[in-house]
Amino acid sequence: MDFIKNISLKAFRNKGILLFALVASLTDIYLNLRYDSFSYILPLAILARLIIAKVIDLKNVTTFMLYVYFELSFTFYILLTPYSIYFNAESFSLKIGESCIAFFGLLVLMQSICSNKFQPKMKVLPVFHFNRTITYLLLCIVPIFFTAISYKLDIMGMGVKRDELPFKIEHILNLTRSVVIPFFFTIFIGRSLYKNNHLTKKDVLLTIVIYNLWLLIETILRSSKGFILINNFPVLLLLFINGKTRMLKKAVVLFIICTPIIFFAGQAIREKALGNTSYKESFSKVTKTLQYQILGIYQRNFYDAEIITKFFHYVDYQHPDTNRKNFYDNEGSVNYHTYVIDNIPRDKVHSSGTTLLADGYLLWSRKGIYISLFVIFLFATLNDLILRKVFRDEPGAYIAITFWIYGLTFWADGFWSFFMFRSPLTSLLFPILLISFCIFNIFASRHPRFIPKALKI
Repeated sequence: MDFIKNISLKAFRNKGILLFALVASLTDIYLNLRYDSFSYILPLAILARLIIAKVIDLKNVTTFMLYVYFELSFTFYILLTPYSIYFNAESFSLKIGESCIAFFGLLVLMQSICSNKFQPKMKVLPVFHFNRTITYLLLCIVPIFFTAISYKLDIMGMGVKRDELPFKIEHILNLTRSVVIPFFFTIFIGRSLYKNNHLTKKDVLLTIVIYNLWLLIETILRSSKGFILINNFPVLLLLFINGKTRMLKKAVVLFIICTPIIFFAGQAIREKALGNTSYKESFSKVTKTLQYQILGIYQRNFYDAEIITKFFHYVDYQHPDTNRKNFYDNEGSVNYHTYVIDNIPRDKVHSSGTTLLADGYLLWSRKGIYISLFVIFLFATLNDLILRKVFRDEPGAYIAITFWIYGLTFWADGFWSFFMFRSPLTSLLFPILLISFCIFNIFASRHPRFIPKALKI
Protein backbone atom coordinates (compact mmCIF):
# COMPACT_ATOMS: atom_id res chain seq x y z
CA MET A 1 0.00 0.00 0.00
CA ASP A 2 2.88 2.38 0.70
CA PHE A 3 4.00 1.94 -2.88
CA ILE A 4 0.58 3.02 -4.21
CA LYS A 5 0.40 6.02 -1.85
CA ASN A 6 3.86 7.27 -2.76
CA ILE A 7 3.65 6.79 -6.53
CA SER A 8 4.98 10.21 -7.46
CA LEU A 9 8.15 11.46 -9.11
CA LYS A 10 9.66 12.39 -5.74
CA ALA A 11 9.10 8.85 -4.48
CA PHE A 12 11.63 7.38 -6.89
CA ARG A 13 15.13 7.06 -5.44
CA ASN A 14 17.02 7.43 -8.67
CA LYS A 15 15.71 9.30 -11.69
CA GLY A 16 18.19 7.50 -13.96
CA ILE A 17 16.66 4.11 -13.13
CA LEU A 18 13.18 5.56 -13.61
CA LEU A 19 14.15 6.87 -17.04
CA PHE A 20 15.61 3.50 -18.01
CA ALA A 21 12.46 1.72 -16.81
CA LEU A 22 10.22 4.10 -18.78
CA VAL A 23 12.27 3.67 -21.96
CA ALA A 24 12.12 -0.11 -21.51
CA SER A 25 8.35 0.06 -21.00
CA LEU A 26 7.80 2.21 -24.11
CA THR A 27 10.03 -0.15 -26.09
CA ASP A 28 8.00 -3.08 -24.78
CA ILE A 29 4.74 -1.43 -25.89
CA TYR A 30 6.23 -0.75 -29.34
CA LEU A 31 7.33 -4.40 -29.69
CA ASN A 32 3.85 -5.61 -28.73
CA LEU A 33 2.45 -3.38 -31.49
CA ARG A 34 5.00 -4.67 -33.98
CA TYR A 35 4.32 -8.33 -33.17
CA ASP A 36 0.61 -7.78 -32.41
CA SER A 37 1.06 -9.76 -29.23
CA PHE A 38 -0.64 -7.79 -26.46
CA SER A 39 -1.47 -9.82 -23.37
CA TYR A 40 -2.04 -9.43 -19.62
CA ILE A 41 1.73 -9.87 -19.09
CA LEU A 42 2.56 -6.43 -20.56
CA PRO A 43 0.90 -4.30 -17.82
CA LEU A 44 2.42 -6.57 -15.17
CA ALA A 45 5.89 -6.02 -16.68
CA ILE A 46 5.36 -2.24 -16.78
CA LEU A 47 4.18 -2.23 -13.14
CA ALA A 48 7.19 -4.34 -12.17
CA ARG A 49 9.55 -1.83 -13.80
CA LEU A 50 7.97 1.01 -11.80
CA ILE A 51 8.32 -1.02 -8.59
CA ILE A 52 11.99 -1.72 -9.38
CA ALA A 53 12.64 1.96 -10.16
CA LYS A 54 11.05 2.97 -6.86
CA VAL A 55 12.44 0.48 -4.37
CA ILE A 56 15.78 -0.71 -5.75
CA ASP A 57 18.83 0.54 -3.91
CA LEU A 58 21.83 1.32 -6.10
CA LYS A 59 24.07 0.07 -3.29
CA ASN A 60 22.72 -3.38 -4.17
CA VAL A 61 24.84 -3.54 -7.29
CA THR A 62 24.24 -7.24 -8.00
CA THR A 63 20.45 -6.90 -8.09
CA PHE A 64 20.62 -3.76 -10.20
CA MET A 65 22.98 -5.40 -12.70
CA LEU A 66 20.70 -8.42 -13.09
CA TYR A 67 17.73 -6.16 -13.83
CA VAL A 68 19.65 -4.24 -16.49
CA TYR A 69 20.95 -7.51 -17.96
CA PHE A 70 17.45 -8.99 -18.41
CA GLU A 71 16.16 -5.81 -20.04
CA LEU A 72 19.10 -5.74 -22.46
CA SER A 73 18.87 -9.47 -23.09
CA PHE A 74 15.17 -9.44 -23.95
CA THR A 75 13.49 -6.08 -24.56
CA PHE A 76 16.32 -4.22 -26.28
CA TYR A 77 17.72 -7.32 -27.99
CA ILE A 78 14.35 -7.94 -29.68
CA LEU A 79 14.22 -4.25 -30.66
CA LEU A 80 17.57 -4.62 -32.48
CA THR A 81 16.69 -7.93 -34.17
CA PRO A 82 15.59 -6.42 -37.55
CA TYR A 83 18.94 -4.64 -37.90
CA SER A 84 21.11 -7.77 -37.95
CA ILE A 85 20.83 -10.95 -39.99
CA TYR A 86 22.45 -12.78 -37.09
CA PHE A 87 19.89 -11.73 -34.47
CA ASN A 88 17.06 -14.18 -34.02
CA ALA A 89 14.11 -13.53 -31.71
CA GLU A 90 10.34 -13.94 -31.93
CA SER A 91 7.24 -12.80 -30.04
CA PHE A 92 7.52 -15.90 -27.82
CA SER A 93 10.78 -14.56 -26.41
CA LEU A 94 9.13 -11.17 -25.86
CA LYS A 95 6.48 -12.78 -23.64
CA ILE A 96 9.11 -14.79 -21.75
CA GLY A 97 11.09 -11.58 -21.24
CA GLU A 98 8.04 -9.71 -19.94
CA SER A 99 7.16 -12.51 -17.53
CA CYS A 100 10.78 -12.59 -16.28
CA ILE A 101 10.71 -8.82 -15.67
CA ALA A 102 7.34 -9.13 -13.88
CA PHE A 103 8.70 -11.94 -11.67
CA PHE A 104 11.92 -10.04 -11.06
CA GLY A 105 9.95 -6.95 -9.97
CA LEU A 106 8.06 -9.05 -7.40
CA LEU A 107 11.36 -10.45 -6.09
CA VAL A 108 12.90 -6.96 -5.82
CA LEU A 109 9.85 -5.77 -3.85
CA MET A 110 10.18 -8.73 -1.46
CA GLN A 111 13.91 -8.04 -1.12
CA SER A 112 13.20 -4.40 -0.23
CA ILE A 113 10.62 -5.39 2.41
CA CYS A 114 13.00 -7.93 3.95
CA SER A 115 15.93 -5.50 3.99
CA ASN A 116 13.80 -2.92 5.84
CA LYS A 117 12.41 -5.36 8.43
CA PHE A 118 15.43 -7.59 8.95
CA GLN A 119 18.83 -5.98 9.30
CA PRO A 120 21.17 -8.56 10.82
CA LYS A 121 24.38 -7.25 12.30
CA MET A 122 27.30 -8.81 10.47
CA LYS A 123 30.91 -8.86 11.57
CA VAL A 124 33.13 -6.95 9.16
CA LEU A 125 35.97 -9.00 7.68
CA PRO A 126 39.32 -7.73 8.96
CA VAL A 127 41.76 -6.60 6.26
CA PHE A 128 45.44 -7.48 6.26
CA HIS A 129 47.47 -5.02 4.17
CA PHE A 130 50.57 -6.25 2.38
CA ASN A 131 53.71 -4.22 1.94
CA ARG A 132 53.13 -1.85 -1.01
CA THR A 133 56.36 -2.73 -2.83
CA ILE A 134 55.82 -6.48 -2.42
CA THR A 135 52.27 -6.11 -3.72
CA TYR A 136 53.36 -4.37 -6.90
CA LEU A 137 56.12 -6.92 -7.50
CA LEU A 138 53.60 -9.74 -7.18
CA LEU A 139 51.10 -7.97 -9.44
CA CYS A 140 53.76 -7.55 -12.12
CA ILE A 141 55.61 -10.87 -11.89
CA VAL A 142 52.92 -13.49 -11.17
CA PRO A 143 50.54 -12.72 -14.09
CA ILE A 144 53.38 -12.56 -16.63
CA PHE A 145 54.84 -15.78 -15.22
CA PHE A 146 51.64 -17.76 -15.78
CA THR A 147 51.04 -16.16 -19.20
CA ALA A 148 54.60 -16.99 -20.29
CA ILE A 149 54.26 -20.65 -19.19
CA SER A 150 50.91 -20.96 -21.00
CA TYR A 151 52.37 -19.43 -24.15
CA LYS A 152 55.40 -21.72 -23.99
CA LEU A 153 53.10 -24.75 -23.71
CA ASP A 154 51.05 -23.43 -26.66
CA ILE A 155 47.72 -23.43 -24.80
CA MET A 156 46.76 -19.77 -25.32
CA GLY A 157 44.83 -19.71 -28.61
CA MET A 158 41.03 -20.04 -28.47
CA GLY A 159 39.10 -22.35 -30.79
CA VAL A 160 42.21 -24.44 -31.57
CA LYS A 161 42.25 -28.22 -31.09
CA ARG A 162 45.37 -29.42 -29.25
CA ASP A 163 46.76 -32.47 -27.46
CA GLU A 164 45.81 -32.85 -23.81
CA LEU A 165 48.58 -32.14 -21.32
CA PRO A 166 49.14 -34.42 -18.29
CA PHE A 167 47.94 -33.66 -14.74
CA LYS A 168 45.33 -31.17 -16.06
CA ILE A 169 48.10 -28.57 -16.48
CA GLU A 170 46.23 -26.68 -19.21
CA HIS A 171 43.08 -26.57 -17.11
CA ILE A 172 44.91 -25.28 -14.02
CA LEU A 173 46.82 -22.61 -15.96
CA ASN A 174 43.67 -21.41 -17.75
CA LEU A 175 41.75 -21.13 -14.48
CA THR A 176 44.62 -19.27 -12.83
CA ARG A 177 44.75 -16.72 -15.67
CA SER A 178 40.98 -16.40 -16.02
CA VAL A 179 39.82 -16.45 -12.39
CA VAL A 180 42.59 -16.22 -9.78
CA ILE A 181 44.69 -13.36 -11.19
CA PRO A 182 41.68 -11.09 -12.06
CA PHE A 183 40.33 -11.75 -8.54
CA PHE A 184 43.46 -10.42 -6.83
CA PHE A 185 43.68 -7.43 -9.16
CA THR A 186 40.06 -6.60 -8.30
CA ILE A 187 40.87 -6.91 -4.58
CA PHE A 188 43.83 -4.54 -4.79
CA ILE A 189 42.07 -1.98 -7.02
CA GLY A 190 39.21 -2.04 -4.51
CA ARG A 191 41.66 -1.44 -1.66
CA SER A 192 43.35 1.45 -3.46
CA LEU A 193 39.95 3.12 -4.03
CA TYR A 194 38.61 2.61 -0.52
CA LYS A 195 38.48 5.88 1.45
CA ASN A 196 39.92 4.41 4.68
CA ASN A 197 42.95 2.95 2.95
CA HIS A 198 46.54 4.14 3.06
CA LEU A 199 46.91 4.01 -0.74
CA THR A 200 46.73 7.06 -3.03
CA LYS A 201 45.21 8.01 -6.36
CA LYS A 202 48.52 7.16 -8.03
CA ASP A 203 48.17 3.62 -6.67
CA VAL A 204 44.74 3.37 -8.30
CA LEU A 205 46.02 4.45 -11.70
CA LEU A 206 49.21 2.36 -11.49
CA THR A 207 47.30 -0.80 -10.57
CA ILE A 208 44.76 -0.29 -13.35
CA VAL A 209 47.55 0.32 -15.88
CA ILE A 210 49.46 -2.83 -14.80
CA TYR A 211 46.22 -4.83 -14.94
CA ASN A 212 45.30 -3.62 -18.42
CA LEU A 213 48.77 -4.19 -19.84
CA TRP A 214 48.55 -7.80 -18.71
CA LEU A 215 44.97 -8.11 -20.03
CA LEU A 216 46.10 -6.72 -23.39
CA ILE A 217 48.88 -9.32 -23.64
CA GLU A 218 46.40 -12.06 -22.72
CA THR A 219 43.82 -10.80 -25.23
CA ILE A 220 46.34 -10.84 -28.10
CA LEU A 221 47.82 -14.25 -27.24
CA ARG A 222 44.37 -15.78 -26.71
CA SER A 223 43.09 -14.33 -30.02
CA SER A 224 40.20 -13.18 -27.86
CA LYS A 225 37.52 -10.66 -28.76
CA GLY A 226 36.61 -9.61 -25.27
CA PHE A 227 38.95 -10.79 -22.50
CA ILE A 228 40.29 -7.31 -21.75
CA LEU A 229 36.81 -5.77 -21.95
CA ILE A 230 34.91 -8.18 -19.74
CA ASN A 231 37.62 -8.14 -17.05
CA ASN A 232 37.52 -4.33 -16.88
CA PHE A 233 33.87 -4.42 -15.90
CA PRO A 234 34.67 -4.93 -12.16
CA VAL A 235 36.94 -1.86 -12.35
CA LEU A 236 34.00 0.26 -13.56
CA LEU A 237 31.82 -1.14 -10.77
CA LEU A 238 34.47 -0.32 -8.17
CA LEU A 239 34.65 3.27 -9.41
CA PHE A 240 30.85 3.42 -9.23
CA ILE A 241 30.40 2.10 -5.67
CA ASN A 242 33.27 4.24 -4.35
CA GLY A 243 31.73 7.43 -5.77
CA LYS A 244 34.64 8.23 -8.10
CA THR A 245 32.33 10.03 -10.53
CA ARG A 246 34.96 11.88 -12.55
CA MET A 247 37.16 8.83 -12.96
CA LEU A 248 34.10 6.72 -13.79
CA LYS A 249 32.95 9.08 -16.55
CA LYS A 250 36.42 9.08 -18.12
CA ALA A 251 36.66 5.30 -17.80
CA VAL A 252 33.22 4.76 -19.38
CA VAL A 253 34.08 7.02 -22.35
CA LEU A 254 37.37 5.17 -22.81
CA PHE A 255 35.55 1.84 -22.46
CA ILE A 256 33.01 2.79 -25.16
CA ILE A 257 35.75 3.94 -27.54
CA CYS A 258 37.99 0.92 -26.96
CA THR A 259 35.30 -1.76 -27.07
CA PRO A 260 34.74 -1.86 -30.87
CA ILE A 261 38.46 -1.38 -31.59
CA ILE A 262 39.50 -4.28 -29.36
CA PHE A 263 36.61 -6.42 -30.55
CA PHE A 264 37.51 -5.89 -34.23
CA ALA A 265 41.20 -6.46 -33.56
CA GLY A 266 40.43 -9.64 -31.60
CA GLN A 267 38.19 -10.92 -34.38
CA ALA A 268 40.88 -10.22 -37.00
CA ILE A 269 43.56 -11.93 -34.87
CA ARG A 270 41.29 -14.95 -34.47
CA GLU A 271 40.62 -15.07 -38.23
CA LYS A 272 44.37 -15.02 -38.78
CA ALA A 273 44.98 -17.73 -36.16
CA LEU A 274 42.29 -20.08 -37.52
CA GLY A 275 43.03 -19.52 -41.22
CA ASN A 276 45.90 -18.91 -43.61
CA THR A 277 45.13 -15.25 -44.24
CA SER A 278 47.37 -12.28 -43.50
CA TYR A 279 46.52 -9.71 -40.82
CA LYS A 280 45.64 -7.22 -43.56
CA GLU A 281 43.17 -9.64 -45.13
CA SER A 282 41.72 -10.49 -41.72
CA PHE A 283 41.17 -6.81 -40.80
CA SER A 284 39.65 -6.18 -44.23
CA LYS A 285 37.22 -9.07 -43.78
CA VAL A 286 36.17 -7.82 -40.36
CA THR A 287 35.72 -4.15 -41.33
CA LYS A 288 33.58 -5.03 -44.36
CA THR A 289 30.91 -6.29 -41.99
CA LEU A 290 31.24 -3.32 -39.60
CA GLN A 291 27.53 -3.03 -38.76
CA TYR A 292 27.19 -6.71 -37.94
CA GLN A 293 30.43 -6.69 -35.94
CA ILE A 294 29.16 -3.84 -33.74
CA LEU A 295 25.87 -5.66 -33.18
CA GLY A 296 27.90 -8.79 -32.53
CA ILE A 297 29.42 -7.13 -29.46
CA TYR A 298 25.91 -6.69 -28.10
CA GLN A 299 24.77 -10.16 -29.15
CA ARG A 300 27.76 -11.82 -27.49
CA ASN A 301 26.77 -10.52 -24.04
CA PHE A 302 22.95 -10.27 -24.13
CA TYR A 303 21.34 -13.11 -26.04
CA ASP A 304 18.73 -14.81 -23.86
CA ALA A 305 15.97 -13.89 -26.31
CA GLU A 306 17.83 -15.60 -29.17
CA ILE A 307 18.60 -18.84 -27.32
CA ILE A 308 15.08 -19.08 -25.88
CA THR A 309 13.75 -18.65 -29.45
CA LYS A 310 16.05 -21.37 -30.79
CA PHE A 311 15.17 -23.75 -27.94
CA PHE A 312 11.42 -23.12 -28.24
CA HIS A 313 10.77 -25.46 -31.19
CA TYR A 314 12.80 -28.22 -29.55
CA VAL A 315 11.70 -27.88 -25.92
CA ASP A 316 8.05 -26.78 -25.98
CA TYR A 317 7.01 -29.58 -28.32
CA GLN A 318 8.76 -32.29 -26.29
CA HIS A 319 7.67 -34.06 -23.13
CA PRO A 320 9.50 -32.68 -20.05
CA ASP A 321 11.08 -36.10 -19.44
CA THR A 322 12.51 -36.01 -22.97
CA ASN A 323 13.94 -32.54 -22.36
CA ARG A 324 15.63 -33.71 -19.15
CA LYS A 325 17.03 -36.74 -20.96
CA ASN A 326 18.44 -34.45 -23.66
CA PHE A 327 19.97 -32.27 -20.95
CA TYR A 328 21.73 -35.17 -19.21
CA ASP A 329 22.67 -37.05 -22.38
CA ASN A 330 24.41 -33.97 -23.77
CA GLU A 331 25.85 -32.91 -20.39
CA GLY A 332 24.03 -29.61 -20.37
CA SER A 333 22.29 -27.17 -22.68
CA VAL A 334 25.51 -25.80 -24.20
CA ASN A 335 26.29 -29.13 -25.89
CA TYR A 336 22.63 -29.58 -26.82
CA HIS A 337 22.67 -26.13 -28.42
CA THR A 338 25.96 -26.78 -30.22
CA TYR A 339 25.63 -30.36 -31.43
CA VAL A 340 21.85 -30.90 -31.69
CA ILE A 341 20.26 -27.55 -32.54
CA ASP A 342 23.16 -26.05 -34.53
CA ASN A 343 24.26 -29.49 -35.78
CA ILE A 344 27.98 -28.78 -35.30
CA PRO A 345 30.20 -31.90 -35.70
CA ARG A 346 31.29 -33.18 -32.28
CA ASP A 347 34.94 -33.33 -33.31
CA LYS A 348 34.97 -29.58 -34.05
CA VAL A 349 36.22 -27.14 -31.39
CA HIS A 350 33.19 -24.88 -31.11
CA SER A 351 30.60 -23.76 -28.58
CA SER A 352 27.28 -22.14 -29.48
CA GLY A 353 26.92 -21.00 -25.88
CA THR A 354 24.01 -20.95 -23.49
CA THR A 355 22.68 -18.90 -20.57
CA LEU A 356 21.24 -19.34 -17.11
CA LEU A 357 17.64 -19.20 -18.37
CA ALA A 358 18.23 -21.47 -21.37
CA ASP A 359 19.84 -24.02 -19.08
CA GLY A 360 16.76 -24.07 -16.86
CA TYR A 361 14.45 -24.09 -19.91
CA LEU A 362 15.93 -27.34 -21.25
CA LEU A 363 16.15 -28.96 -17.81
CA TRP A 364 12.62 -28.20 -16.53
CA SER A 365 10.81 -26.69 -19.54
CA ARG A 366 9.20 -23.26 -19.03
CA LYS A 367 9.07 -23.45 -15.25
CA GLY A 368 12.83 -23.96 -15.32
CA ILE A 369 13.24 -20.37 -16.57
CA TYR A 370 11.61 -18.99 -13.42
CA ILE A 371 13.34 -21.48 -11.10
CA SER A 372 16.70 -20.35 -12.52
CA LEU A 373 15.76 -16.68 -12.19
CA PHE A 374 14.72 -17.22 -8.57
CA VAL A 375 17.96 -19.03 -7.68
CA ILE A 376 20.23 -16.37 -9.22
CA PHE A 377 18.18 -13.72 -7.40
CA LEU A 378 18.85 -15.53 -4.11
CA PHE A 379 22.57 -15.37 -4.92
CA ALA A 380 22.24 -11.64 -5.59
CA THR A 381 20.26 -11.02 -2.38
CA LEU A 382 22.81 -12.92 -0.28
CA ASN A 383 25.60 -10.82 -1.77
CA ASP A 384 23.80 -7.46 -1.55
CA LEU A 385 22.19 -7.75 1.89
CA ILE A 386 24.74 -9.82 3.80
CA LEU A 387 28.13 -10.18 2.11
CA ARG A 388 28.28 -6.47 1.23
CA LYS A 389 28.28 -5.75 4.97
CA VAL A 390 30.86 -8.44 5.68
CA PHE A 391 33.16 -6.99 3.00
CA ARG A 392 32.54 -3.36 3.97
CA ASP A 393 36.28 -2.68 4.17
CA GLU A 394 37.08 -4.94 1.21
CA PRO A 395 34.92 -3.63 -1.66
CA GLY A 396 36.96 -5.56 -4.22
CA ALA A 397 35.70 -8.85 -2.76
CA TYR A 398 32.07 -7.70 -2.93
CA ILE A 399 32.48 -6.65 -6.56
CA ALA A 400 34.32 -9.88 -7.43
CA ILE A 401 31.32 -11.84 -6.09
CA THR A 402 28.95 -9.53 -7.99
CA PHE A 403 30.85 -10.16 -11.21
CA TRP A 404 30.91 -13.92 -10.59
CA ILE A 405 27.12 -13.98 -10.06
CA TYR A 406 26.58 -11.80 -13.12
CA GLY A 407 28.82 -14.15 -15.12
CA LEU A 408 26.66 -17.12 -14.14
CA THR A 409 23.75 -15.57 -16.08
CA PHE A 410 25.45 -15.58 -19.48
CA TRP A 411 28.58 -17.77 -19.27
CA ALA A 412 28.78 -20.12 -22.25
CA ASP A 413 28.71 -23.09 -19.83
CA GLY A 414 25.33 -22.16 -18.42
CA PHE A 415 24.39 -22.32 -14.74
CA TRP A 416 23.05 -25.79 -13.93
CA SER A 417 25.35 -27.34 -16.54
CA PHE A 418 28.30 -25.52 -15.01
CA PHE A 419 27.80 -26.95 -11.53
CA MET A 420 26.58 -30.38 -12.65
CA PHE A 421 28.98 -31.32 -15.43
CA ARG A 422 32.13 -29.25 -15.09
CA SER A 423 34.90 -30.49 -12.80
CA PRO A 424 34.69 -29.48 -9.11
CA LEU A 425 37.94 -27.54 -9.59
CA THR A 426 36.27 -25.37 -12.22
CA SER A 427 32.84 -24.88 -10.68
CA LEU A 428 34.02 -24.39 -7.07
CA LEU A 429 37.27 -22.52 -7.69
CA PHE A 430 35.86 -19.06 -7.05
CA PRO A 431 34.02 -19.95 -3.79
CA ILE A 432 37.12 -21.81 -2.55
CA LEU A 433 39.33 -18.84 -3.51
CA LEU A 434 37.02 -16.42 -1.70
CA ILE A 435 36.82 -18.55 1.47
CA SER A 436 40.61 -19.02 1.50
CA PHE A 437 41.07 -15.26 1.12
CA CYS A 438 38.76 -14.64 4.09
CA ILE A 439 40.50 -17.23 6.26
CA PHE A 440 43.90 -15.70 5.48
CA ASN A 441 42.70 -12.18 6.37
CA ILE A 442 41.23 -13.37 9.67
CA PHE A 443 44.31 -15.38 10.57
CA ALA A 444 46.78 -12.63 9.57
CA SER A 445 44.85 -9.99 11.51
CA ARG A 446 44.57 -12.09 14.68
CA HIS A 447 48.05 -13.60 14.55
CA PRO A 448 50.32 -11.06 12.81
CA ARG A 449 53.41 -12.58 14.45
CA PHE A 450 53.17 -15.53 12.05
CA ILE A 451 53.37 -13.26 8.99
CA PRO A 452 56.91 -12.48 7.68
CA LYS A 453 57.96 -8.88 8.36
CA ALA A 454 58.79 -8.37 4.68
CA LEU A 455 55.08 -8.77 3.80
CA LYS A 456 53.81 -6.26 6.36
CA ILE A 457 53.37 -2.51 5.93
